Amino acid sequence: REKQKTKRRSLDGEGDQLRGVVGELHQDVAKLKDRVRVLEKLVTDDDRRLADEIERLRRSETNSRV
Repeated sequence: REKQKTKRRSLDGEGDQLRGVVGELHQDVAKLKDRVRVLEKLVTDDDRRLADEIERLRRSETNSRV
């Protein structure tokens, strides 16, 4: 009986440890998701700026031909 109690305590300790690790992993995933959102915003903003710049150059080229 004492052996079973010791084993149960050991398993409870491992469960607590695993819950801690899982909690840390959830925090890490949340931070990474935030970083990805920021990177996606930077990439799409640069693409939009580039497209705007190309369009502006096309218009100025067209206007200079007229």
